[in-house]
Amino acid sequence: MVALFSLFSAPRSNAAGFIGAFEKAASWTSSVNSPWTSCRWTRSRTWSAKCVTPLPRANDTEKRVYEALSNKNWGASSTLLNDIARDTYDFEKYGIVLPLIWTSLQSPSREWRKVFKALCLLEHLIKNGAERVIEDARDNLHRVRMLSDFNYY
Repeated sequence: MVALFSLFSAPRSNAAGFIGAFEKAASWTSSVNSPWTSCRWTRSRTWSAKCVTPLPRANDTEKRVYEALSNKNWGASSTLLNDIARDTYDFEKYGIVLPLIWTSLQSPSREWRKVFKALCLLEHLIKNGAERVIEDARDNLHRVRMLSDFNYY
């Protein structure tokens, strides 16, 4: 504790020496793992770290749903939709799929493809998914009704 206090109360030259020793001991390229992103941190000139390559971390179910709800010009394949419908029968995966659909229904109007694909996926899940999807769709019917006056110019 005394050494730590002396570090902060030391003159500037001693602190600079400590930073030099820390520089030798530290590895300046490291990976920081968080539940949502993985970043590669690099040393910058002002001793602040910056994120170079953020990558989303997702399991297979999230990847499938993100692919089905992408903002690309083409729709999702029937194989992909059937895989997602099969995932709704699993309790843990069901908790991943439906919240992603409800959040993508609230996307801004410039992402109209994402909203359209979410409605198509919801329709497919109502027809081919677990019965809980129907109950959840009834509970969140207000979100679907909000889209009755949806338009994009």
